[in-house]
Parts: sequence; structure tokens; C-alpha cells
Amino acid sequence: MKTSIINGSLALLLLVTGTWDSWVHRNALAAIATRRGVKAHAATPYDRSKYFTKAARAPFVFVSRYTVTDDGLDHGIRMESTEAADSAGRAYWETHVFNPNTETRSTYDSASFIDTATGKIMGGFSRSRAEEDAGAPLMVPFGQNPRFVEAHRMPENNCSAPEPQLQFLRFESLTIGGVSYPTAVIQHNDDKFETTSWLSMTPGLGCLELKSITNFVNEQNAKGLTVREPVSLTLGEPDSRLTDLAGKTADRPVELIPIEKWDAAIKAAAKKYQVRP
Repeated sequence: MKTSIINGSLALLLLVTGTWDSWVHRNALAAIATRRGVKAHAATPYDRSKYFTKAARAPFVFVSRYTVTDDGLDHGIRMESTEAADSAGRAYWETHVFNPNTETRSTYDSASFIDTATGKIMGGFSRSRAEEDAGAPLMVPFGQNPRFVEAHRMPENNCSAPEPQLQFLRFESLTIGGVSYPTAVIQHNDDKFETTSWLSMTPGLGCLELKSITNFVNEQNAKGLTVREPVSLTLGEPDSRLTDLAGKTADRPVELIPIEKWDAAIKAAAKKYQVRP
């Protein structure tokens, strides 16, 4: 039962988290191990606009690795993540989850390519290993959603203002691939999570999260840990082959799903194809 619950949660979360900001991405992985849904941060009652910009991020490709451990599980969960943006304001996410973390074949895969100025979906897919083994078509979303329009935090405010739940701790250099990058170290606490994040102060990266450590307590009061570690960061235009989703999925039958019906389709697929122990 434990395995089926985790696998169902993974299927539900992955492509959606690919279109969210990295705070939600991190919390989603922690939620896999806690067996509970992602809790969105409540909107603040004051004007936040002056602390954010809708200008597109400078082009980059960032590769990171998430690991989740939980005293209530007998194995860890690993996710390999690639996040990118181009000078046209399009954002790309690709994730591969390995559950348990010792697996060599991914349990779930997802990708999304979004025009963050309009919220239009340029491409994407979601698939589980169970769906692939059953010969199910690849689920591909289409449409437009205003919630995909990104607003990036401004480094001039130490990547924390004006949110009272975000506490600025210090400035710190973070070395990725032998290159040192300036970051603001931010702490965020709530009743179940205690997170420390290293957010980029490099101009144009919009406080991109480069590293994070989250301690959490699940509903059974077992302690857990989610760690995001950087693997590589490349400043400049992403290779067109990275975002060529049509090429990556050319050998698979697809099922086109309007974005407004996406959540329901993911839930139905999770229920139909979940792996039972």
C-alpha cells in the first residue's frame, strides 16, 4: 500500500510542478514522502508588484538533483531536474524521478515548455513507467493558462522582500562546476517545513533557486529531508535539442489534453496505471 500511495502521488505531481516555481517544486517532492498534497502559499494582503519583475530571465540551463528521505519509508526518492530559459521568454522544465532512488530506469518523466509572457504551452508531456509498459499514449497538454505567466523576485531586495515568511540570513558564494555564483541564503518556515534556500543574485536570473535543504515532519510525525543540489549552470541560450519535445516524443502515440482538463487526466492515469506492490 505504501508504494502505491507514493507512486500515485508522483504521477499526479510531476508535469504540474514543471510549470511551477522552484519553491513549489521542492515542496512537491517533500509532499511525495509525506503523502499529502502540496499546500500553496497564501496570497499576501499587500502590494507585491514593486518587488517583482515580469521581464524574462536571462537565458540559462540549470541542472539539479533532488533527494527525499523519510523515516517512514525504507528507501529514498531521487529526481533529476533540468530547468532552462531562452531569450524569447520561454521556460523549460524536464524531470525524471527514480523511486526508489537506486533504480536505473525512471519511474516518472515529465517536461513542459511555456511562453512565460502569455502562459501559452509550447509543448510538454507526462508519462509513468507503468503507462509506458502498458502501451498507453503519451499525455500531451495544449492551451494557455495565465498562472503560467512568471513574475521573478528582484535580487535588489535580497530575494526575500516583501514576504514575511521569508527570512534573509546572509549572502554566500555557491560553487557550481568550478564557477562561483553569488546567492542570498533565505529561510522559510511553516508548521511542517523548515527550508533554507540559496537563491541566485546573478543579474537576470530572477532569484533562481540553486540549492535548498528542507526538513519536514509527515502526518505520522516521522521526520524527513529533501535536498536539492546543483549539478551544472550554463549561462546562455539553451541548445535547441533540449527543448525539441516533438523530437523526443516522435516514437510514441500521443493523447492531446486541454490544459483545463489536465489535472483530471493525470489523476485518472495515476489510478488506472499505478504500480501495485
